[in-house]
Amino acid sequence: MTNDIMVRETAKLLSWLRAWDEQTYQHSLRTAGYAFRIASQMHMAWQDRRDLLVAATLHDIGKRTIPQRVLRKSGKLTDEEYGLIREHAEAGSRILRAHGFPERICDAVRDHHEQPDGNGYRGCAQPARYADIIRVADCLDVMFSGRSYQKPKTREQVEEDLKKNAGKSMAKPAVDAALRAYFILAARA
Repeated sequence: MTNDIMVRETAKLLSWLRAWDEQTYQHSLRTAGYAFRIASQMHMAWQDRRDLLVAATLHDIGKRTIPQRVLRKSGKLTDEEYGLIREHAEAGSRILRAHGFPERICDAVRDHHEQPDGNGYRGCAQPARYADIIRVADCLDVMFSGRSYQKPKTREQVEEDLKKNAGKSMAKPAVDAALRAYFILAARA
């Protein structure tokens, strides 16, 4: 897939996602911004940052397959509804494969809920490249922005959660880069 085609397909899929759910669309854009800044702190090569940015931007494209009543539910999800939510990462990977995205991007989308301790959606303790960064970026946005079921957290609470989960539910190198990007550098400004 050429860069031009990747940009065009990314824009098309983002438009499709936005038409389905504005909140998920906005979350995807913020997550991509967090991921890019974390990758910069990790000194990733430009090609890797580009692929990560695409994967992070489209990490929740699989939510397009979830009924809106489930996506927008403010109360506790039923087991069946939670099962639908858990399928979005794999569904997103299938959507991207159908659009010709490179495997490394598809695999990162599939694995963005996997955890180093093996407690992710698929139970994979070795997620695909970029997935660790997307997971931390995704969590940052949820913690800072909140959800219908969760109030936004303070900077101090977010920093504490990141440190507490480093190496457990979030990869330590990605957490360390996030801490450098959003807490240590910010404290010096």
